[in-house]
Amino acid sequence: MWQIERAQGKKAGEGRESWIYLDRGEEVEFPSPAESRAKSLTDKLRQVCKMGDPQRIEVLPESRRQGGRVEKWTYYNMGYIFTFRDDVLTDTVSIPPLRHYRNF
Repeated sequence: MWQIERAQGKKAGEGRESWIYLDRGEEVEFPSPAESRAKSLTDKLRQVCKMGDPQRIEVLPESRRQGGRVEKWTYYNMGYIFTFRDDVLTDTVSIPPLRHYRNF
């Protein structure tokens, strides 16, 4: 289980809290102290929990559909490029890892 706090336009400490259950593929949000809400874990959040933040995120125009979004996340130090279409993982490419890559 992971516990994360997301601040969305709020002051520090006022973000909403959620728990991540990778084994169940579920995120449980707590919008208020007396309320909880479970939802399926998104592919993007699952990836961040497993591998951390990517070293590079590229946002590409979606040519197949008006208003679509394509993102390529590159993990140079681990040797992977993940492609997300509308927040769904659609492709994984293995590249030679750059073990000593630093993102300045």
